[in-house]
Amino acid sequence: MKTSVVVLSLLLPSAASFAGTASSLKRSRGSVVPLTPVGVRLHLQSREAAATATTVTTTVSVGGRRQYWSPQNKRRPARLNSPSTKNTKRKVSYGRKARQARPAQRKIISPEMYQLFDPADPDDQAREAALRKIPHAKVLTSMLGSWAKSRLVDAPERCYEVLQHLRTHHATDDLAPNEFTYSVVMNAFARRNQPAKAEAVLIEMIQLSGLTPTPVNMGCVMNAWRTSSNHNESTPEKCLRLLELMKEMSRETEGFSLAPIPFNTVMDTYATRGMATEAENVLNEMLASNGQQGIPMPDVVSYNTVMKAWWKSNSRDAPENCKRLLTDMMRLSQHHEQLKPNVISLNIVLAGLASRRRAVEAEELLRLMQNENSVVPPPNAYTYGSVIHAWTKANADDSPDRCLQLLMELLELAKSDKELEPGVITFNSVLAAFANQGRAKEAEDLLRFMMKTGRAPDRVSFNTVMNAWSKS
Repeated sequence: MKTSVVVLSLLLPSAASFAGTASSLKRSRGSVVPLTPVGVRLHLQSREAAATATTVTTTVSVGGRRQYWSPQNKRRPARLNSPSTKNTKRKVSYGRKARQARPAQRKIISPEMYQLFDPADPDDQAREAALRKIPHAKVLTSMLGSWAKSRLVDAPERCYEVLQHLRTHHATDDLAPNEFTYSVVMNAFARRNQPAKAEAVLIEMIQLSGLTPTPVNMGCVMNAWRTSSNHNESTPEKCLRLLELMKEMSRETEGFSLAPIPFNTVMDTYATRGMATEAENVLNEMLASNGQQGIPMPDVVSYNTVMKAWWKSNSRDAPENCKRLLTDMMRLSQHHEQLKPNVISLNIVLAGLASRRRAVEAEELLRLMQNENSVVPPPNAYTYGSVIHAWTKANADDSPDRCLQLLMELLELAKSDKELEPGVITFNSVLAAFANQGRAKEAEDLLRFMMKTGRAPDRVSFNTVMNAWSKS
C-alpha cells in the first residue's frame, strides 16, 4: 500500500476513460498461386472451370521477371507494356513490400476473439465462452501482444476491453491480469502515439488491481512520452516525474532495481528539444550517486545523449561542452569500462564541430582517432564524412583541397575494408566544396570519376556541378 501512496502523489489522481469507436476488420485479399512464367497464361481451361475456380491467376513474364495478378487482389503487373523492360534480366519479387504494408494482411492471433471484444458491441456471454477455451494467462498475453503489434487502428481499445473484462470477471482465477497483461495494453497505446492513455493504464494498474509496476511497465509509459508527437515543454516534465517515481520505488520496493535506460530516456527527451543543461543535470545526478541510493552509474549511451543535446542546442560553446564530456569519458573509462567512448561518441563531437564550421578541430580529432595508442576507437566512413562536411561549411580557400585529400584517403582505406566505402553524400560534400570556390572543372572531373568507378551519382551531384559552372 505504501507504493500506491507514492504513485498517487506523483501521478494523476484518476485514470482516463477509454471510449473508442470500433472499426471492423478488413478482409484480407485473395492469395496468389504462382505459375511457370512462360508468356501470359490463364489458369483456366474453360468457362466451367472459371465458374468453379476460386482464384484466377495471370502470370506475366517481363524480361524473366515474374509478376502475378488475380481478380481477388487486383494488382496488375507494373510496366507491362514498357519497352525498357524487354531486355531486363533482374528478378524481383513483385508486390512483397506492398503486401507487408497492408494493415489487414498482418496476422493476429484469434481474429474471432478480436471481433468479440468490440467496445461498441459488448457481449459478456460470448466473451466468457471464448475465454474458457484459453488454457492459461500466457496464451492470452500472446494474443494481446499480436493485437498490439499489428497495424489495426482500434487494437488498443480492443486490448483495453479485454483488460477490463478480465479485471471484472476473472480477478481471482488463472486469467487474472498481471504485470505482463498491463504492459501489453500500455504498449498498444504507446505504439499509436497515445502516451496519456498508456499512463492512465499504469495508474489503473496500481489503483484498481493493487499490482506493483515493474521497471518495464514504467519504462513503457516513459518511452511513449519520449516518442510522442507532442513536443511541448511539459513532455520532459512528465518523463522526469515518472523517473522520480521509479527512484522512490527502487528505494522502498525490494527487487525493483534501476538500469541506466530510464535515465537515458529522460535525457534523450531533453536532447530532442535542445535542452542540454537539463540533460546534463540528470547525468550529474547519476555521477554523484556513484551507484548508490537506487541510482545507477551512467553508461556510454548516457554521455552520448548529453553530447547530442549540446550539439542540437543553440549554445555557442556547444563544441567545448562536447569535448569536455568526451574528455570525462576517457578519464572515467579507466575505472568504469561501460564509459569507454565508442565511434558514435566521436561522431557526435565531430557533427557539433562541423555545424559550427570548425574544420581544423574536427580534423585534429580525426587524427587522434587514427592513432593506434589512443583510447578512442578508429574512424569509420561517417567520421570522414563529418570532417569533409566541416571543411565544406568552413568555405576556406583550401577547403576543396582538404576535402579531396580526405576523400582520397578514405578511398584508399576502402580497398582493404569495404565498410569504409564512401557514399554519395560524401562525394556531394566534396563537389559542394569545389562549387563554393567556383572550381567547376575539378568538380566535373570528380563527377566523371564517380561514374567511371561505378559510384552512381544522384541528382544533387549533377546539380552541384552545374552550380559550380554557373559560379566559374
